[in-house]
Amino acid sequence: MHNAWQQLLTAINRADAFLRRWISLPVPWFFVMPLIVVGAYWFGLRSFAFTDEGWFRIPALPKVFFDQTMYLQVMAKDILHGFSILPPIMRPFVWLARITFPSVSLSEFYVIGIILSAIASVWLFAALVRRMSLSDPAHARMAAIAAFLMAHALLVLRHGGPSWYVPWFLIALMLVWLGEQAFDRKRFFVGAGAWILATLLSSAYPWYFASIVAIVGLLGVYRFLSARLVLPMLSAGLAAALMAVTFRDRIVDAVLSSYTVLLAYYGGVQFSHITTISNTILLMAGWIVVWLPMAIRSAKEQPVRASAPVFFFAAWVGQMLLWFQTVVTGLSVLPDHFIYSVWILSALSWACWQRPEEEPQMFARLRTIISALASIYVLSIIVRLCFGVFAWTTYPSLVIHVASWTFLALATLPLRREWMLRLALLLGIISSVIGMMAVRASAIARADTDR
Repeated sequence: MHNAWQQLLTAINRADAFLRRWISLPVPWFFVMPLIVVGAYWFGLRSFAFTDEGWFRIPALPKVFFDQTMYLQVMAKDILHGFSILPPIMRPFVWLARITFPSVSLSEFYVIGIILSAIASVWLFAALVRRMSLSDPAHARMAAIAAFLMAHALLVLRHGGPSWYVPWFLIALMLVWLGEQAFDRKRFFVGAGAWILATLLSSAYPWYFASIVAIVGLLGVYRFLSARLVLPMLSAGLAAALMAVTFRDRIVDAVLSSYTVLLAYYGGVQFSHITTISNTILLMAGWIVVWLPMAIRSAKEQPVRASAPVFFFAAWVGQMLLWFQTVVTGLSVLPDHFIYSVWILSALSWACWQRPEEEPQMFARLRTIISALASIYVLSIIVRLCFGVFAWTTYPSLVIHVASWTFLALATLPLRREWMLRLALLLGIISSVIGMMAVRASAIARADTDR
């Protein structure tokens, strides 16, 4: 038994070493991986098409995913009727689509958008992990693949926030981090420019925009707020308030006509002092507890202020504030839509997490409790799926919660970093296989109904 176990470990280590060497090469990462993504999504979704117009074409797809019909209508209005519903940063794709339509169907545009988002998200995720955690290319790329398989492989099949706008959110997070580093090098205008550009790019989706604004605001307060700056900041705030009151008519018109506010309105801006009660609140609290001791230690010991623990602590505190801001402001923008930024931050937190060598015993115990609770939550969903409480076809809707909690559980498990990554890859493969089976079952059932 002992020899068999040793042989298994040896085989796992050899496979891991081979995969790390292979994924570190440019050809597999920049050519082979995109080809696999293109083939998997194009021909996988083509198998659901209503009619067969050739081995390569996708004339029409059944409605399988949430909001699919609405977003296809949005695409049709922008492409065929010259509307400007999609955000400005998507306009180049719209112009290209107008040139190629009707040679390319709406369903094919939809699949092309999925493929571009999937490839760009994996590349950007790996680049962000490598820059923030100073990891080697192999670790960052394997972490990106694991995160993709765990959740994004299914979420990217939906439109809008879970798919098209994810690369822009990752670019915005990268710019926030680059701005932090620029401020440490005393390059104030470069840092401020990076933060402003991050805010503009994230405006493609209101909930990503709010997340970036919250992160930038908290990091700015941490970096720049001091006793000698209180009076100038209060003076600037008073001047801004006076200008807002003086020119309120023009400002209100400009804000209400912006795409971000328009999309938030379509998404369901409401007036309420009651927020959404969800398991996501506990998830955010868990990550805050996980990053808190690291952020405190980093703030005390590091000579620079740009640190991953402080960044992620600010990000999770910002998410919590955004979730509960409606209690104070009375303006509700569907807090559960923040689940899209939450799962991305959860994946990044896991990928960048490194267990501290020394920490207070209280935080170590809290992390153990968090790991147990997160594991129990994930297992409870799997058990309910197995016993039919949840239908397997609902897994694509549940995967965002399963993945977010799995990342928290993996980060807090007492595992070495390489074993944590291997386990994540295994769970990601299982999750994507279950998801593909569920999507296929839903598509076949819907196609039979719609024929």
